[in-house]
Amino acid sequence: MKQIIAILTIGFILFSCGGKKEQEKVDEIKEEVTETVEEVAEEVEEKTEEVIEESKEIANNVAKKTEELASGVKKVMKGKGEWTGSVVSLTDFVTGNASDLTKDQAVDAVKANKMIAFLVDGTPYLVFNTDGSYASKALAKALADGSVTIKGKINSVGGMNSIIADIIE
Repeated sequence: MKQIIAILTIGFILFSCGGKKEQEKVDEIKEEVTETVEEVAEEVEEKTEEVIEESKEIANNVAKKTEELASGVKKVMKGKGEWTGSVVSLTDFVTGNASDLTKDQAVDAVKANKMIAFLVDGTPYLVFNTDGSYASKALAKALADGSVTIKGKINSVGGMNSIIADIIE
């Protein structure tokens, strides 16, 4: 009987040890999975923060551009007012080669019967006198230091922008 009890005890001890090894393996795997999940969670959190920061930067840039565009729209509204801008060749503006004209270039363009336009915040305006005549000569004469100031009324008819100028200086 002692032998049977001894065999059962040894068997139980061996069986118990084997179970501990398996449990240790399970615990190791659980620990590795937990560590991996924590690392992935940290990476996701970092990436989320990066995306949020990039989104904020993009939103700020969009807000700035919108504000810039809105400020131009506010300056170039229908109605009476005063605007300062530059003079460009209308042909060059339409073809994408516009640059601000000097007084001499503007005078030469008018003499050559080329259309010039008043440019405010990237929008070209044809300028007319109050009698309805085209004000290219007055626009070219008034051009000084690359800019002209016009007092008058802005109109937009059929997508064409114009200013009826009371004063060009």
